[in-house]
Amino acid sequence: MKIMNSQVLLLILVFLTALSGCGTLTSQTYQLEQIHQQYTTEWAQYSFQALPSPAPGPNMNTGNGSFTNTLAGIKNYKKTYGEGSKDVAAHLTVLEGMIYLQSGKPGMARLLSSEVENAKKELKSPGGIATRDYIFAECYDDLTAGWEAIYQLTKEKCAKRPNDFKKPADDIAQKLSEILKKSRVTTDLDSGGAYVATSTAIFYMWAHSCSPEDDEFSLVKMAKKGKDVLEPWLSPDEIRLVKEGSYNSSQYDWGSRRRYLDWYDFLLKESRDLRYSN
Repeated sequence: MKIMNSQVLLLILVFLTALSGCGTLTSQTYQLEQIHQQYTTEWAQYSFQALPSPAPGPNMNTGNGSFTNTLAGIKNYKKTYGEGSKDVAAHLTVLEGMIYLQSGKPGMARLLSSEVENAKKELKSPGGIATRDYIFAECYDDLTAGWEAIYQLTKEKCAKRPNDFKKPADDIAQKLSEILKKSRVTTDLDSGGAYVATSTAIFYMWAHSCSPEDDEFSLVKMAKKGKDVLEPWLSPDEIRLVKEGSYNSSQYDWGSRRRYLDWYDFLLKESRDLRYSN
């Protein structure tokens, strides 16, 4: 996903200035930049597996073996320079935790829960903008609970109940709704909110899949919940193109945007939203 975007590149420039003290690159700032570049490359290779195709019971690929270069870079950086400044440490902590989630290691992700919580206060921009990593940190425990339930059900064959998926989804939906529109990074700069919202929709689909005959978890109801949480994190143009059926363009290949739009298209149809035919 193009989570490593203009906002993050701006943060990198801030790191460069703060750490070098004079505007020249140091080995420390260069290594930070390399970590972000490695993640961008590895996410591009893995993103469509990390977010499965839309379906009432989505398939799941754990992504084992993904992001090895990024994780190695983070560990090497910490070994060489320690945690560094608070804002650098906060971003690296969240990045490491999200990699564990995206590569099928929710147990490792859970071990970082308290560190991610402590990092959260460092992650809002000076202007109060809810950055990608702030959103990840705010929803981290619920993302961990939802993905862990999916991995346990699909890979470990552990029995799960619908609320094992619906509760973290509802909790994330509430948190995302409390992030004011003026505090969000615009969708053409950052896909963090869309990634979290799409993950939430996936959890709702798993809630339905666990009990498809239960009206409380019907496909229509769960799809509507997923649609309602994802829609605010798409641009008006993206929503319009989905409704027109013309969003399958290469311009949406960046940052997994097409995967988010695939999910929105599916949710809109399955929720029987009458606006779809307008």
